[in-house]
Amino acid sequence: MIKEISKIKKECPVCEIERDLIYGEMNEVLKVRGEDIEVTSRVHYCTEGKHYFYDVEDEEEKFQIAYREYRKHKGFLQPEEIKKIREEEDAELESWDNEISKLKEKIEKIDDDLFSRVE
Repeated sequence: MIKEISKIKKECPVCEIERDLIYGEMNEVLKVRGEDIEVTSRVHYCTEGKHYFYDVEDEEEKFQIAYREYRKHKGFLQPEEIKKIREEEDAELESWDNEISKLKEKIEKIDDDLFSRVE
């Protein structure tokens, strides 16, 4: 059953003619890696043709929500959490790289001092 958000007049891609449509939300169950995930989808309902259809953007959002819910259910990291960790790791690696460069410079200076004394 559709929960109405608005009524619009727009071309129905199934009927291929301009119709009175209801734009709304509807609960659906999607399979993500074999698991049922319930999502709320945004859909159009053609009142004359008595059928539902989706916009491409709404379809994409529906699957993004389903995969986000799947990752949450499984305890997996979300994309923004992974990005944050990568940024922190890059900063840490950069810091270590700087420290190693400083140590290398110190070692080279000690080597230069030792060789100048030997000569």
